[in-house]
Amino acid sequence: MKRIFIIIAVAATMLAGCEKKESTASFIVRGADLGWLSEMERDSMTFLNEEGDAMDCIELFKATGMNAVRLRVWVNHKTGWSNLPDVLEMAKRVKAAELPLMIDFHYSDFFADPQRQDIPEAWQGMTPDELCKCVADHTTEVLTALKNNGIEPKWVQIGNETTYGMMWPDGKLDREQVNEDCQRPNGQISKEFRSDWAQYVQLSNAGYEAAKAVLPEVICIVHVDNAFIPRVNWYERFKAQGGKWDMIGLSHYPFTQDTLSWQEMNARCEQNVRDLYEVFGTPVMVVEIGSKTEELPEESAACLRDFNKRMEGMPGYEGVFYWEPEVYGYWRPAEYIPLGWNAYNMGCMTPDGHLSEAARILYEGLQ
Repeated sequence: MKRIFIIIAVAATMLAGCEKKESTASFIVRGADLGWLSEMERDSMTFLNEEGDAMDCIELFKATGMNAVRLRVWVNHKTGWSNLPDVLEMAKRVKAAELPLMIDFHYSDFFADPQRQDIPEAWQGMTPDELCKCVADHTTEVLTALKNNGIEPKWVQIGNETTYGMMWPDGKLDREQVNEDCQRPNGQISKEFRSDWAQYVQLSNAGYEAAKAVLPEVICIVHVDNAFIPRVNWYERFKAQGGKWDMIGLSHYPFTQDTLSWQEMNARCEQNVRDLYEVFGTPVMVVEIGSKTEELPEESAACLRDFNKRMEGMPGYEGVFYWEPEVYGYWRPAEYIPLGWNAYNMGCMTPDGHLSEAARILYEGLQ
């Protein structure tokens, strides 16, 4: 009986228009999000090869096996980092290195994640329709600027970790309801109309459609956090309201849960990727991963080796991007200082600026 239910559920999904797609990559992506690189270079941080010689960071990672770069873009951050001019200059370097590019739209002036999804200052006080136009215009502006410079991103993220929606309060999802859904068996959610989801989907689709208008072949990703938590029901709700995507994106930080080991976190991530591909038939990518390489070098290396072994070769799995692997030595962006924020502690370097064993495992695909 259970088998019949699963077959019916999958068939219904297919008939609803989510046709199963084959892999969109000719290789497993082993990428790096390098959004802080230009600021780190301004601060004279150096990146060393095995001989101890300084190298361009992109070329250093590429030589190790990195084969794609991800860059975030903010609307108008006060420091200028990750705004369009900075992203354009970084994208030119990625193109010169002959690497495919992912653009991660935050639709905010600062980091957007499950704890904050702030409307850009210039967009505040607008109607829902006006906000959708802002999303579309911003998407168009960034992608057109890249295209005019001969740069065509392979992937575009429509929002960053939008587990609870985007551009709050207008596109905010009910956090309690989202959390309840993830505890239910896959597919066992009501399909009733929800105004919060409708508002979020409207904003997300505005970005999707604008991206496709500039780059018809670009792969649009809708991205949520915590790959260890089941996410089928989240995408079921998104799809039920008309949400559009070409690829599912997940964040995976195996050392962030006190109650779960990194082995358990990897195992849950593996199962969730399998479930998402089985139900929706669209490729899945871990667009962010991070481990405590400087603090726990041996465990981090073992964790990423286990991750590679579990994930590579799995149907529907397209690859992974390490989030800010170039960070080391307690470096932090200048804006963190007045905020009282600590340095990011999940880069993938040694304390003196060499590539770590974990980085080599991830980028060389070692199992």
